[in-house]
Amino acid sequence: MFWSRTTYNQELLTQCSQENMNTIFQKRHWRSIRYVLCMKTISVTKTALRWTP
Repeated sequence: MFWSRTTYNQELLTQCSQENMNTIFQKRHWRSIRYVLCMKTISVTKTALRWTP
């Protein structure tokens, strides 16, 4: 990669074999929700997931 050549973000992601940050955050979010759903029903975290004001 040369400094005189313009490299776009998407091109750089494909060169580095890295996923888009939005995709990474979505996977982490769903992983944490899956963790909470597997908790016992008396868990405060699981209750907070279903709570609506």
